[in-house]
Amino acid sequence: MGIIKSKFCTLILFIIVFLGVTFYSLTEKCYAEEYFSEISIQGQPTYIVTNTIIKNGRILGKSFKIDVILSNTGNIKSDEIEVNLTDEEGFAISQRTYIEPGETKTISFNWSTINIRNQILKVNFYPSDLDTLWNKYNSGYKTFTIKVDDNNIPATSTPGFEILLAIIAIICFTYLMKKKG
Repeated sequence: MGIIKSKFCTLILFIIVFLGVTFYSLTEKCYAEEYFSEISIQGQPTYIVTNTIIKNGRILGKSFKIDVILSNTGNIKSDEIEVNLTDEEGFAISQRTYIEPGETKTISFNWSTINIRNQILKVNFYPSDLDTLWNKYNSGYKTFTIKVDDNNIPATSTPGFEILLAIIAIICFTYLMKKKG
């Protein structure tokens, strides 16, 4: 009986120690640091007109330099990120980049258009490796409008033609008034 009692006490002690260690490890605060990259677009993309093609007073097209600012607020270097710029008709250009932790990087695009109207463009980014799952930390997008209208371009009418027409109308009106009177 003494051996059974001794083994039983050892088993109970083992269970108590096991449960104590398990409970302690489950309630102990975890101090492990999580490592991730967190990519986001900062502000709105900006643009400037770099070239306007004009022939006979008509705009034939424009070129723009468009800047998109991305930042990594995570604590590791990002996977390779693909950044796309797309218009309403589906035309797209893209660039690939990595972003270091704490880095803010400007991605520049040269965009040309023959549409002489404001255009809505979409910039989006995502991992270039198609096997990587997209999530809120490594993908996103913004939509913005570039203003293509330009009021500084001269009109296509002949300058002074309207003045000549007004003078002719005044002369005709005066002649008709004299003829009536």
